[in-house]
Amino acid sequence: MTINKVDQATILIVDDNPTNLKVLSEAIANSGWEILVATDGETAIDQSEYARPDLILLDVMMPGMDGFETCRRLKSNPATNEIPVIFMTALNDTVDKIKGLSLGAVDYITKPFQTEEVLARLKVHLQLHFLTKQLEDQNLYLEERVAERTADLQQANQQLRELEAQLRKALAQEQEFNHLKSRMIIAISHEYRTPLTSILSSSELLEAYCHRWDKSKQSQHFQRIREAVQRITDLMGNVMFLNKAEFEQLEFQPTPLDLGVFVRDLVDDMQRKHSAVSYQLSANALSARYLRC
Repeated sequence: MTINKVDQATILIVDDNPTNLKVLSEAIANSGWEILVATDGETAIDQSEYARPDLILLDVMMPGMDGFETCRRLKSNPATNEIPVIFMTALNDTVDKIKGLSLGAVDYITKPFQTEEVLARLKVHLQLHFLTKQLEDQNLYLEERVAERTADLQQANQQLRELEAQLRKALAQEQEFNHLKSRMIIAISHEYRTPLTSILSSSELLEAYCHRWDKSKQSQHFQRIREAVQRITDLMGNVMFLNKAEFEQLEFQPTPLDLGVFVRDLVDDMQRKHSAVSYQLSANALSARYLRC
């Protein structure tokens, strides 16, 4: 790509001497490059802004605006400051060369011209110019790509942080729910223990004293067993309700509560628990006595 650009380059020759223009134009034209010419600094600046040549051959000694001033103005103009300038001079003064290079020139060609030297210097500086331009374009492209990738990475990091926050929230909710389930399991196990104890004690007492008790006493213990079974059934219903609440949105349907009845039932339940414990202790004492006998 760079070689093709060098072969198709445009060169502006600036010299007030028609003979020099003719010699250089013929030498350069044979190399296939496009040639533009100017005989003074003002014209050279105008053509450089309009045509944007790839390289400028600039004579130092010109009437009016000399080559140094022309070069200074070219380099101070953003539209032309990147065009490489090669000075042409018959002078061999080091001070003049340093001055030209300090103004932004890239090289010097001394008169009289050596065609091979001129062509070699032109080719080298054209290659450097296009390679530099290509490198700048690639750097710009890479900067844009880096900026895009950086933006993508920042967006991805933001999404990752949001997902992490959601995950932490979900884990916290899961831990809270697991803790609640653990407490519920403990509570339910205690709730199950009471009616089961009541059933066990009543069944053992019925087995031990059924032949001695009258129908009323037996019915009392059978009723306790039925109530205990109903209590277990109610607890199972509550467990199923909580399981349903975990996966479905339940509609809130409040019902009236008779506080007096609720309190009485609660007291009766506590009394039954106490009675169950007493019966269990009695049964244990009775069993121990039989064993001693």
